[in-house]
Amino acid sequence: MRDYKPAEAAKEIKKPLLVLQGGKDYQITMVDFQNWWNALNDKGNTTFKVYNSLNHGFVKAGNYSTAHDYDQPQNVAVEVINDISKWIKSQD
Repeated sequence: MRDYKPAEAAKEIKKPLLVLQGGKDYQITMVDFQNWWNALNDKGNTTFKVYNSLNHGFVKAGNYSTAHDYDQPQNVAVEVINDISKWIKSQD
């Protein structure tokens, strides 16, 4: 698994892709998002979106996201739900 590069592997997927990133995600960082961007941006059927104030679970994070954020009951941000819905509907 150490040598597995999911963004590179995703190049083989023919279907449209939606890549979402929480800007305050400390598990999957903006460096990881940049790897996805670099691998798939030229593909032409990939949509990218960053939510600057959200963490790994697409919920509001503090100034610096930590594991403690997961202890706070929250719902996925409405903006994320709406964006996913719009993206799915645009695939017809």
